[in-house]
Amino acid sequence: ALKPAYVDVVPKLFDGSKTIWEIGAALPARAEDMFQSQFLDAMRANGDNWFTKGMDRNETYRWVPVAPMRLYHGTADVDVTPKASEVFFDYAKPRGGNVSLYAIDKVDHMGSIYLATTAAFNWFEEISRGN
Repeated sequence: ALKPAYVDVVPKLFDGSKTIWEIGAALPARAEDMFQSQFLDAMRANGDNWFTKGMDRNETYRWVPVAPMRLYHGTADVDVTPKASEVFFDYAKPRGGNVSLYAIDKVDHMGSIYLATTAAFNWFEEISRGN
């Protein structure tokens, strides 16, 4: 699936020893630039293949939160698409999940991390005061 230049690089980046900034600096700006065109073409043409089946078996969104949970995402995030939080919300909410979705307008991944952390902290403070 990966282009030859990334076959040895990617496993080393995700061995637990690298920071998010080191990982980001070593990868191309567009994730699809790491993958062979044949792999991307197969993914786009046929969602029913070995890779998508493996991804489906490893999905982590199929659960329903009981405690209050807020999902924040940057609308301009290209590293973790806003669709990820929307898919989880769309799965959990109709099943009784105590979940809310918050879009942070026009920020990328790092920007959403900073803004969401502040928003979450303020929410935790509000909860701890009983409001």
